Amino acid sequence: MWLYSNVEFERSSLGTKKMKLIKEITDPVLREKVEQKALEDNLSVDGVKDLVEKTLSSVEKKVEKEKETKAILKQIDFNIENVEGKYIIQCGKNQKEYITEAIIHFENQIKLYAQKLMEMDSKI
Repeated sequence: MWLYSNVEFERSSLGTKKMKLIKEITDPVLREKVEQKALEDNLSVDGVKDLVEKTLSSVEKKVEKEKETKAILKQIDFNIENVEGKYIIQCGKNQKEYITEAIIHFENQIKLYAQKLMEMDSKI
């Protein structure tokens, strides 16, 4: 056990207090980024604590925003079907106008994406 704990903290010049704070971040990629930032900026224990708190706060905000997005997506429901070579969008009567407006709004992006798909398909 002694060897493991020493090896674990030996790879970083941050020290055990700072590493314990950084280990509060569960995502390994994010944890590595925070560790690198702490090393580059030579942060104190309080600086690392603030950085970890900000990082965890931003992760929580991101998760909350994803939940809100999923809730909104559940409200709008439609299906696109290919019937005899024509695509038909099936949706509720009250959603028809909103879906049409969204398609019109993103018309250029849809065309650009379709063009990229055509180019990728022609390269294969």
